[in-house]
Amino acid sequence: MTRTQPRGRVEPTRYAAQSPPVRREPFWGGAVRGGFAAFSRLRGGHVFHPSGNMYVATLTIDRGDFLRGAARNRTYEVVARFSRALSLPGGLPDILGIALHVPTEEGLIDLLFATTGRRVGARHVLLPRRSFTSGAYTTLMPYAVRGRTALLGLFPQGHRRVSARLDRLDEAVAAAPLSFRLASASLLGRWRPHGTLRVHTLWTGEDLGAFDPELHNVPELHPTGPFQTFRREAYRGSRRARGE
Repeated sequence: MTRTQPRGRVEPTRYAAQSPPVRREPFWGGAVRGGFAAFSRLRGGHVFHPSGNMYVATLTIDRGDFLRGAARNRTYEVVARFSRALSLPGGLPDILGIALHVPTEEGLIDLLFATTGRRVGARHVLLPRRSFTSGAYTTLMPYAVRGRTALLGLFPQGHRRVSARLDRLDEAVAAAPLSFRLASASLLGRWRPHGTLRVHTLWTGEDLGAFDPELHNVPELHPTGPFQTFRREAYRGSRRARGE
């Protein structure tokens, strides 16, 4: 595979991490932070999705730019990270993940997707798979998207089956780009398509650090919902253990 540096358009690290707003700490926050910090130290890194393959990808929003609240279509050069949650050996089924590092004029947006069901109810259930191109990926938890609450999803396009083995993924991307449809849905509604993600080139730039939707979001698109406090405390504990 040709290892080329993308043409200067992917600059996710030019945006400094935004300090999260001051919030009242829940009484159980310390226990969650401590637990995730301990697991992070035990694993020597991230608790879940500890390693992954990174690629340059093109995100084309073709039905109005819901990422920025604009009516016009837009194209973003992004970084996509493919990973396995538990890092199970070989071709064993695992919960698969796709993380996106999206630089916009308003700031950096990190979006995390994992393999789940597609239908209402199943969209919040993690499902192990053997292929990166079979079945839905969702954000699992909702986002506030320009004032409405929605899940975001990625859906593989075509009938190509790509093994979930990370040691074979570079070769698969070199053979032909991987394509996914980006969509959103209300908690009980249908999926609405917004654009296409095309994963095409190995990322050879600097280490981007953690993909963190708690630190990297914009007012028009940010995580929300009753479980966000738990995830925020878990991320804080993991970051502390990694010295970030």
